[in-house]
Amino acid sequence: MARHPTPTLSSPIRIVPIPDKQGDGHTYPVAGKTVTIHYTGKLVDFDQRTFDSSRARNAFRFKVGAGQVIPGLDEGVQKLSLASKAWIYIHYSYAYNEKGAPGPDLKKPEKNAIPPFACLKFKVQVISISD
Repeated sequence: MARHPTPTLSSPIRIVPIPDKQGDGHTYPVAGKTVTIHYTGKLVDFDQRTFDSSRARNAFRFKVGAGQVIPGLDEGVQKLSLASKAWIYIHYSYAYNEKGAPGPDLKKPEKNAIPPFACLKFKVQVISISD
């Protein structure tokens, strides 16, 4: 698998389309719309490990531009059209900054934790866009 460069401060979000999964090319999620996606989140540095995935659960829905997700995902998904798949690379300043984030298992805080200053990458599939 090819590794893509970590985003720089001049490029806090980088979209890397997945070939043959470009989507419809004209229907994009915009602020105020609700987008439903499948995603797999991984750490860019460290050990490339997965820290979360909707694939193990149900598809994930959020209102675009409402601050319900990290800024990099909120902005990145707006660049993807309906039915597309892409990697969204996110600089730590558009993710969890210098604080990082705890894992979902509070009894094991090291499990799935996002370290401070971690750049992230999300494999995202846009499933639907609604009002």
